[in-house]
Amino acid sequence: MYIIKNKILKKYFFVLSYYIVTIFIAEQGIAKTLPLISPTNLSLSPSGGKLTFVTIEENDTNMDSRIQIMNIDGSKLQQITVIPGLLQGSLGWSSDSRKIAFSIVNNENKTMHIHTVDVQSLKDKEVTTSDNKDLTAKWSPDGNKICFVRIAERKNNLPKELSSLSNLWLVNIDSNQEEQLTTINKVYPLSWDWGQDGKKGFYLVTKGDLTELWSVNIQSRKEGKIYSLKGWEYGARFISCSPNGENILFFWQSSDLVKGNLWLLKADGSDKKKLSSKRCALMPTWISDNRILTVDDKGGMWNYDIEKNRHKRLGLEATNRPPVWGTKTNKVFFVKEGRTIWAMDEDGSNPRQIYPEMLSP
Repeated sequence: MYIIKNKILKKYFFVLSYYIVTIFIAEQGIAKTLPLISPTNLSLSPSGGKLTFVTIEENDTNMDSRIQIMNIDGSKLQQITVIPGLLQGSLGWSSDSRKIAFSIVNNENKTMHIHTVDVQSLKDKEVTTSDNKDLTAKWSPDGNKICFVRIAERKNNLPKELSSLSNLWLVNIDSNQEEQLTTINKVYPLSWDWGQDGKKGFYLVTKGDLTELWSVNIQSRKEGKIYSLKGWEYGARFISCSPNGENILFFWQSSDLVKGNLWLLKADGSDKKKLSSKRCALMPTWISDNRILTVDDKGGMWNYDIEKNRHKRLGLEATNRPPVWGTKTNKVFFVKEGRTIWAMDEDGSNPRQIYPEMLSP
């Protein structure tokens, strides 16, 4: 594992790996030296019964990404696929909990394609095959399509300020037929989300120091700016829609990864609200329509009630990566010290290691 010497970045090594390395890959390509991360990319199935994560292993000068799956108690651990290359971003579950979508950087040609894997048959399928960079894959609620960001390199006839074109695309998982969804050309690669019932997509557009929130109607393809984020320090970099689709959560993070700030908007761009940022150093996770799970700069996890503006600490455990909240099990899953996966009850009690499995004496 490579060591980051800067003291501040060293403290947040794994967080930096997850966000900064991913962004660097998406916008510039593979770096010559990358940290090895194990385990990462925690994701819980919509059914609430399965937990997936990724281990990345070095193979000579290349890397292999291995997607693992297990029950939420840590039992029945199984590797469902291994891909020669670096898995980028999150693992996107289909709504029926049968398939996972992800993006992989090929070791040979350095392209970035969307794949799916069936968690039962273990069949892996390459869904996109272009020469561009396809990333941030998320399933449509009906499970028939995958939406993703495609980054295409600048062509000679493009304005100089456009080093690349980045738009939302849709791909049919059965026919592999692709459709371009947006035309704005500046969709921020890691910041988009489905709206309520999958009828709209929300995404951030970057224009120099200006960041804008846009939406697109999936059926009509009508695009429109909802809100301008000019003046927000560092600009928003990550967004997430509430479970009911009514609110959009923005999160910006300082360059040293020490502090963050949270903002809330209605889906129509109204009622901008600055949330308490005292305890938020990682992208938060929705617990319910009015509550989020935040992590402070020391890794402490907090249940934050948006309406009451009140934080409640969940036990004494700490993490250095975004935790996962199980809405159907009321349990929190998190990575501890970058090496093990733990679970605890919704109030922070009963913390226990579930990966690697703890053996009784």
